[in-house]
Amino acid sequence: MVVRVLEEYRDHIIDFGAGHSVYEDPELFGKVEKAMLNEPFVFLLIPSQNREKSALILCERSGLDFNRHFVDHESNYKLAKQIVYTEDREPEETMKEILNQILNEKR
Repeated sequence: MVVRVLEEYRDHIIDFGAGHSVYEDPELFGKVEKAMLNEPFVFLLIPSQNREKSALILCERSGLDFNRHFVDHESNYKLAKQIVYTEDREPEETMKEILNQILNEKR
């Protein structure tokens, strides 16, 4: 699905969420990694640099413990080209940081 979406929606903002960034199958991960290779902006939004703290925050928000697997999984970090930490930040602050990174990269 990720490969198809990237092909069909070039120059769009796409939110894959954890379910489409975690791959147990190395072959499938390789296909997604290759498809994202030329994408300059692949952001991972996560609460904290501390993965345990991030998992706790996300579990608290959702009421589910499944987030721990997604937070810990290496494919998130391998696919991301930029990581934005969101703890104690308003959504607008996060948006401004992402926009600044994009604008600075394009200069």
